[in-house]
Amino acid sequence: MSTFQYRALQANGSVAEGVLEANGRGDAFKQMESRGLRPISLTERNGGVANTRTT
Repeated sequence: MSTFQYRALQANGSVAEGVLEANGRGDAFKQMESRGLRPISLTERNGGVANTRTT
């Protein structure tokens, strides 16, 4: 599993930030969507090195 840091829009329009564990980027996006979050950015944390993709 990988650890991801995210920023996402909540249903009320506010921005949420958090960390989640997922089996890849696709799984991380599915987890956010299942929580009612619309992803803004998702950063995979690999041993202190960050790989960032903004949507």
